[in-house]
Amino acid sequence: MMGSASASVAGCGDDATTPPQTQGTGVDPTTGLATTGAEGSGGSEAATESGQGSTTGSADTTVGVASDSTGPATACGNAMIEDPEVCDGTELDGQTCWSLGFDDGRLGCAADCSSFDQSGCVMFSCGDNLAEGRELCDGTDLAGVTCADEGFDSGTLVCGERCASFDTSGCGTCGNVVVDGAEACDDIVLFGQTCVTQGFDNGDLACNADCLDFDTSGCGVCGNGVIDGAESCDEALLGGSTCLTEGFDSGVLACAGNCIDFETEGCGLCGNGVIDGDELCDGTDVGVATCVGQGFDSGALTCQAAGCGGYDTSGCGVCGNMIVDGFEACDDGNMDDTDDCPNDCLGPDRIVFVSSVMFNGDFGGLAGADAQCQALAVAAGLPGTFLVWMSTDTESPATRMTQSPVPYVRTDGVVVAPNWAGLIDGNLDAPINVTELGGPVPIGNTNCAGGGFPTVWTSTNSLGASQIGSNCSNWTSNVGGSRWGRADETGGSWTSWCSGGQCDWLSPIYCVQQ
Repeated sequence: MMGSASASVAGCGDDATTPPQTQGTGVDPTTGLATTGAEGSGGSEAATESGQGSTTGSADTTVGVASDSTGPATACGNAMIEDPEVCDGTELDGQTCWSLGFDDGRLGCAADCSSFDQSGCVMFSCGDNLAEGRELCDGTDLAGVTCADEGFDSGTLVCGERCASFDTSGCGTCGNVVVDGAEACDDIVLFGQTCVTQGFDNGDLACNADCLDFDTSGCGVCGNGVIDGAESCDEALLGGSTCLTEGFDSGVLACAGNCIDFETEGCGLCGNGVIDGDELCDGTDVGVATCVGQGFDSGALTCQAAGCGGYDTSGCGVCGNMIVDGFEACDDGNMDDTDDCPNDCLGPDRIVFVSSVMFNGDFGGLAGADAQCQALAVAAGLPGTFLVWMSTDTESPATRMTQSPVPYVRTDGVVVAPNWAGLIDGNLDAPINVTELGGPVPIGNTNCAGGGFPTVWTSTNSLGASQIGSNCSNWTSNVGGSRWGRADETGGSWTSWCSGGQCDWLSPIYCVQQ
């Protein structure tokens, strides 16, 4: 068969043989496609004898596809990641040294694109207190960053995990009503602190605008001569307040020891029947003043209702003006002491009574006790001036009372003594056991002889003289001891019966008309 097959025919006797054809492969540098071709052993073309003895060269055959492939081949180095490549050139699929667990450095791609080149990555030592590379911080080295740089107001910043972040848990924000960071307080949150715990006496503590300390501008120190904190006053500074602004009529206002309250003991309220404030008198309380002291002969001196700044002498009388006024029992206009009206116009007798009211030993002094006698006499409608039968260390009935030549009588008319001499001779004609109202003597709570007796405050002996040293500190205290008389006695015991005792016991007093 001619031309239908190619065969190598050897000439008879020839040793040479035609080598078999081999298959060659390669890559076209222009297309990047694999190529194949038949080559003889002598070169790119193989000589083939035909049946007619003619020779033809078999042309190279270029194919676009390798004999064992179905698509284009992967090309590492084209900067495109193609399966199964991990990377390609500078295309690292978003990976970095950091993402691969290193601290810093430049990541590269292996030459065959099958893996990353980590030779340019470095690992720093987190925890050596030295911020290096991409470390934000390291231990105490915060690279100069503070809580303020992180948007907070105060506090202590620390380095976070792996030196890659900051821990802001120690930072604080002022105004969030939470005490955090370096704050001492925040808004109304004071953690139980007050002006007192901060060393002041009073006032309202607040928080500073920066929350780092307390605002003590609202706190006060009592006694520094400045009205501060919650104070109403401080020492002589009263903030414009007076007794009048505090609801009184007169007097001198003072600051209390706590600088919060006012001392109103020096203020007066006219009409309360007590001399206080700047008052001269109040109601029937005229102090030690009397009608006699105002130039009259007798009567009950009182206070003018308006302002308590003057005396009312309408109840005083002048003996000899033929008008029965004051405490006068009569007034015949003459000085004849032998007629029915004596020269003092008080009648033929002097009244003595035991009080219907009981007191402790603090009368505010002898003058206070006199005032009690006078008030009781006025209330009972008894004329004249009355003094108390009591003594201090320096004064006594014998030194300060009018020693009357006329009889001393009780309010029921019974004669007690014919005159002053009879009053102090140690033997009364009748006991002084009737009150200004004509009633029986009240029984106090003294424990003399077991108690239950009608004791009377005196500290005076039967001669009307002082028994020094036992008089409740001159009748200004309810502490200590005293001496008492006994109202149901007529001997010397009527004025001196019991001693010692206690000044807070209760007993009545003797009152004698002058």
